[in-house]
This record gives sequence, structure tokens and C-alpha cells, in this order.
Amino acid sequence: MRRALSALLLTLALLAGTAALAAHVVDEVAVGPHRAAAAVRAALDSPGSRSALRHELVKRIAAQVPGLSTNEAGRAADRILADPRLPAAAQALATSSDAQRSRAVEDALSTLARHDPALAHRLRQQADQVLPALRLPVLHRLHAARQVVESVRALGTVAAAVLAVLALVLGPRRGRLLGRIGVWAVVMGVLGLAFVALAPGLLVGGTALWADLAAAAIQAARASLVPLFVGLLVGGVVLVVVGALVRVVAGRGRGRSRPGRALG
Repeated sequence: MRRALSALLLTLALLAGTAALAAHVVDEVAVGPHRAAAAVRAALDSPGSRSALRHELVKRIAAQVPGLSTNEAGRAADRILADPRLPAAAQALATSSDAQRSRAVEDALSTLARHDPALAHRLRQQADQVLPALRLPVLHRLHAARQVVESVRALGTVAAAVLAVLALVLGPRRGRLLGRIGVWAVVMGVLGLAFVALAPGLLVGGTALWADLAAAAIQAARASLVPLFVGLLVGGVVLVVVGALVRVVAGRGRGRSRPGRALG
């Protein structure tokens, strides 16, 4: 009974740990606020992404400013895209900060005003409708996703720790349980390192904006993810070895106790 209960508890612990680890990776790669800059740079460095962004800007400018010709809208979009402050502006818009958003809008329009004051004035009247085009796809949804990911990571970490401790306390074969935890850690470490090493190469160079964003975000997260996965791999090997030693010691103990009971 205790063996079955401890096995069940450990299974639940590993599932919770997997969910927490996956949430952490998602946070590091995609939804963490520190990753917005990498995603924005990737989008603006990709010719296909810049073309898609220009098209969206032209469409919004032409729709929101009455009487503006397509050529004028295109010229305005080109000025905005040429602004060296654009990455910071797009990042500010992506994070949905009102103060940063106002500053980003004014920065973009002030650059345009130096080249075409009349057009900049017309655009300023509709800035709130025009410049949200700089909210690159996916980025403007990060805030809600981040809250979910942080909750899953926190709850999964606590649940995994509690369930694993209970399994080890209740389980009659702790060596086997430690070995299972070690194997899980090794598998997670290997899969994680393979993901970090191979995924950017498979994604980069595509025509889709999301692929450029994902590849850049994974590359930017390597500095934090590689040590994590290496630690899981090494720690898992250690736990497998410790588990094997515990089983050997326990087996010897049982072997010595049997003759004693027979003699008694």
C-alpha cells in the first residue's frame, strides 16, 4: 500500500515539476518582460517582418487620417521605421505601459515632424489609432500570458516539492524513488539542451514573423536556460547514482538481517 501510494505521489510530483519547468522556459523565452527587446529586434532586423510592419502602418495611417494619400501614408511609415528609436518605441508599446507608450508615440512623431511638419501634425491627432500598429504580433498579448505562466510555475514548483517529499517519506524504497527523480531530471536536461541548440536553427530564415521572433527569443534565453538544463542533467545523474547506492546498501542490510532472524 505504501509503495503504491509513494509511486503515485512521485508521479504527480514529476508531472507538476514538468509543468513548472515548462512554464519557466516559456517565461524565459517568450513572455518575460526582459525578452520583449529581443523579440522586437528580431522583428525589425528581418526584411520580411519590416515589410509586414510597414504594410500595417500604411494601412492604419491611411484609414485613420482622412484625405491622406497612399503615398503620404507610405512616406510616414518609412520615416517611422527609419527612426533609430523605433525598437525602444515598439518595446514600450508591447509592454502596455501608458507612460512609455506616450513617450514612444511622441518620439516617433517628432522624427517625422523634422521632415514633414504638416503630415506629423495630422498624424498626431490620430496617434493613438495609428501607432498601435507597432504592437508587433503576439507581443501585445504577453501581459495576460505572463500572469498564467507565473502562476503555473509557482504552483507547480510548490506542488512538486511537497509531493516529492511525501513520496520519499512514505515510500519503503527510497533508492528507487530517487532513481526515478534522477531519470526525470536527465531526460528534462537532455531535451532542454536539444531544444536550445536546435530550435533557433530550424526557425530562423523563414518568412513568418513569429518564426523570427521565436528564434531570436530562444537565442537570447540561452544564457539562462543552458545552465539550468546542464544542472538538471548533472543533478539527475547524481540522483541516479545515489539511488543505486541506496538500493545496494538497503539490499545488504536486508541480507544481513535474514540470517539473524533465522538464528533467533
